[in-house]
Amino acid sequence: MTCANSTSKSANCAPILWSALTRRRRESPHGLLDLPARAKLLALVEHRPGARMAEIVRALSMSWSAVYHHLQRLREAGLVRIEVRGRYRQVYPLARPSLEGEPKALRGATRVRVARVIALRGPLSTPDLIEATGLTRRLAYHHVRGLEEDGLIVRARGPGRAALLYPTPALVDALAFVSG
Repeated sequence: MTCANSTSKSANCAPILWSALTRRRRESPHGLLDLPARAKLLALVEHRPGARMAEIVRALSMSWSAVYHHLQRLREAGLVRIEVRGRYRQVYPLARPSLEGEPKALRGATRVRVARVIALRGPLSTPDLIEATGLTRRLAYHHVRGLEEDGLIVRARGPGRAALLYPTPALVDALAFVSG
């Protein structure tokens, strides 16, 4: 007997209906962050880009498998990136959809601060950027990678062995939009 054509009171359709409803919520991009654990996880990753899985597990007091499951759903939705480095997994947030006309790469005060230092001080090395901004090495590299992926800065070899970060005209335009 199926639930659709059953007139019997003994046929229990609640588990099937509940399963369909929860599956639809999980597959919907709007319902993705309805789960409090997943929302906390994304907030933690956005606050601490490059956090290792073990750090996240400790901070949220969740099991490793639960954290991994939620990260996979967030990765599938395009909200985080998971990098495997040796025996560690590091998690980085990806840019959320931006407002109309807002440059995606310059969302967040730290990213804007990094962009301004590169634009004002002109070609500089990543260690110089770290010194100028006071960021940790991991956080600075995260923001440099994001700016580079969006074409707002270019990394090129300078004199000697150091790679220098050069601002592009697109960076100047993006900063003008953020400032204005």
